[in-house]
Amino acid sequence: MQSTALRLALGLSVLLHLLGLFGLSSDGRGGQVMSGPLMARLQRPPMPVAHEPDAAVKPIPDVAHQLSTKDVPESGRGRGAVPSGRIYWSAESLDQQPVPVSAPDVNRLGAVVFPAATVHLRLFINAGGWVDEVRVLGGANKDEWAPLCELFLATAFIPARREGQTVAAVQDLEISISELMRVL
Repeated sequence: MQSTALRLALGLSVLLHLLGLFGLSSDGRGGQVMSGPLMARLQRPPMPVAHEPDAAVKPIPDVAHQLSTKDVPESGRGRGAVPSGRIYWSAESLDQQPVPVSAPDVNRLGAVVFPAATVHLRLFINAGGWVDEVRVLGGANKDEWAPLCELFLATAFIPARREGQTVAAVQDLEISISELMRVL
């Protein structure tokens, strides 16, 4: 008795599911017709996929800093964001940070007296490992720190890497003058 009831319930369930899938409407000739919205979706031409050659693809930058002078308002000192509008990757988005090939040549500094014990610098290092620009941060006068900036401009780096490719990177440094002279 239980197996008959179970078979009947299973058969009814299959029938209801099939009716739900194919709909109850008829085309007038006794055949089943799909419901309108589902039929419209199936008969509509497929939408173009972005990887097809005729579809326009606009690249979206990941976490790259698109630092372009035309997009960033100029500061009071009249400087734009970065040299030449290149993309410089931040430290968080890199697999490998840029590393100096050798210690900076502190002999280039000579007997320069700096206006403070520490300075914050931002280095823009290209994919070739050379420093494109050094910015003095924190409102300090760049002219007073020019010898230190020149020191880093002459320093070669092992380029940063992201996803197996060498990339340009921006690196912020806090330089302690006494530590720099002591270590180097």
